Amino acid sequence: MKHILLILSSATLLWAGTVGEYSVKSGDTLYTIARDHAMTINEVLKLNGIQYNSTLKVGQKLKIAAYTGRTQKYIVKPGDNPIKLARKFKMKLKDLIQANGIDLRKKPIYIGQTLLIKEQATFGDKIVQTAKKYLGIRYKWGGNNPKRGIDCSRFAQLVYENYGVKLPRVSGDQYEYALKHGQKIAMKDAKKGDLIFFRTRRRWIGHVGIIIDPKKHLFQQSSSGAGKNNIARYDIGSYRRRLRGICRIKVHNS
Repeated sequence: MKHILLILSSATLLWAGTVGEYSVKSGDTLYTIARDHAMTINEVLKLNGIQYNSTLKVGQKLKIAAYTGRTQKYIVKPGDNPIKLARKFKMKLKDLIQANGIDLRKKPIYIGQTLLIKEQATFGDKIVQTAKKYLGIRYKWGGNNPKRGIDCSRFAQLVYENYGVKLPRVSGDQYEYALKHGQKIAMKDAKKGDLIFFRTRRRWIGHVGIIIDPKKHLFQQSSSGAGKNNIARYDIGSYRRRLRGICRIKVHNS
């Protein structure tokens, strides 16, 4: 298999991808293949040089470039051991051992040692990746074309469209869709990629965004001017007062 590493900064963070091969099975569609490999449909199309309306055949070989997560450096602390660290970072023990050349028969790790930790990607990670492509795009009420400007519901629609989820065009309808095809989530349980809805002064839903960092309570929305308001906190101020609900659509086993 071919491995790809893209360095995003001079820090320790890397985004890792793996190019492999997938054999089409009965019942597969472009949507299910992209979904199950945490890819967008467009990524599958481009990687394989096929069209959206192409007919898939059982046994057909497709190239898969799945986003597999991020790699970071971790400094071993007192009390750490391979089993504990694998559990902490949700890695398989064998993957942690192989990535760091650990020999369990000898002294496996020591305090101050630098380990490579490969975190597994989630569907939410992919949603956030796609959402960030729209940072700085100007706001236009009712706009459908990113080159000319889009509004909040079109932004959410475009992002989820990459993963075979056809959200309605209006934020209020998107909320109903999310409740029907997913579930409402408490703020403390929010995850990356969840949809977040806000009411207007007249109490109907009039705004939607995508949660990009639940620990910092950050969500991304369509810009209301020069990109400066793309990202905001939803736990304070007017956004907190107008928060109607956070929803997670069931589209991926994550």
